Amino acid sequence: MKRLIGLLVVLLVLALGAYFVERPRIEESKKIAEGKSDAAKLFPSLQKDAVTKFVLRDGLTEKTLRKGDGGWEVSGDGVNFWKCDESKIGEALKNMTEELTEETLVTGDAGKHGMFEVTAELGTEVEVYTSGEEPAAKFYVGKQGPDFISTYFRKDGDDRVFSVPVQIGTIYGREIVGWRDKRVMRFEPAQVSEALLIFPEGTYRVKKEVDGSWMLLEPEAAKANGVKIESELGAFSQLEAVSFEEKTLEEAGLAEPESEVRFTLADGGEIALFLSGESEGYVNGYVEGNPEVIFKIAMSNISPLKITSISQLKMPEESPPSNGETIEDEVSGLD
Repeated sequence: MKRLIGLLVVLLVLALGAYFVERPRIEESKKIAEGKSDAAKLFPSLQKDAVTKFVLRDGLTEKTLRKGDGGWEVSGDGVNFWKCDESKIGEALKNMTEELTEETLVTGDAGKHGMFEVTAELGTEVEVYTSGEEPAAKFYVGKQGPDFISTYFRKDGDDRVFSVPVQIGTIYGREIVGWRDKRVMRFEPAQVSEALLIFPEGTYRVKKEVDGSWMLLEPEAAKANGVKIESELGAFSQLEAVSFEEKTLEEAGLAEPESEVRFTLADGGEIALFLSGESEGYVNGYVEGNPEVIFKIAMSNISPLKITSISQLKMPEESPPSNGETIEDEVSGLD
C-alpha cells in the first residue's frame, strides 16, 4: 500500500511539473497566434503601415505585391498587376510584423537548413520593402512541423531556425489567383436608388422612393417588395468569383452579354455587371469600364439572384375579407 501511495505521489508531482512547464509554452503559442506575444519579434522595427512591397520567390516563380494608389496589387511578371484581396494582404502583414518571433528556437546549425527547407532552393524566399531599393526584411519559409500546424522559418543571414504555430506556408505559397480580389461588385446596397435587372426570363426595373419604399417600374408599375429587393442588393454586393478567365470578351461569351445588372447610386454614379450564358455550371462576367478583368462565377452563386417571376418583386396583395364582408363588419360582429 505504501508503495502504491508513493507511486501516486510521484506521478502527481510529475503531472504537476509537466503542467507548469507546458502551460507557459501553450499560452505563449496562443499569444503568438493572436499576435499578442511579448517574445522578441523577428523584425522588431518593421511596421505594417510602412510596408510598401514584398516579393515572393518559390522555385521558378516570382510574385510581386505592392501598394498602389488604389490599394494593394499583385503581379507574376512585374508588368501586369491585378487588384489584391486586402484581407489576404492583411494576413501576410500581420504574420511578418507580429507572428514571426524568436520565441521557439529549433536549431542553430546551418547544416540543418535543408532539413527544415529554410533555403532559397527548397523554401519560399520573402523580401519585404518599406522604401528604397534594398529590402528592409528578408526571410525563408520552410516546411510544416510534425503537428501539421507549426511552420519553420529563418531570417536571412541568421543560421538559427525557428518555428511558429501558424501555417504560414499557406500564406506565402498562394498562386496569383489566390492573392487577387474575387469580389465582383463593390458598392453599398443602401446607396442604390434604382436597379435594372435584365435576364433571359425578363427585364425588371425598380426605384427607391423618398420614404425608402420601392416601386416597380418595369414590366409594370406596382408597389415593390422592398425586403426582396434589398436582399438581392446585399447578395450582389457580396458576390465573389471562383477564378478569372484570361480570354477576350468574344471568347468569354461577353461580346453580346446574355444578362445585365445595373445599379444607379444616390450620388448619380452607376455600376453594371454583364454576364454570359451558362456553360458547364459557370458564367463569365465583367464590370462596366473594366473589361480586362473577366470573372468566372459559379452558376450556383448566380441562380438565387436571378429574378424569374414578377411575383417575386411585387408587394403581395392583401386578401379581401371573406363572404364579401368589410373589416368593419367583421369587427362589429364580434361585439
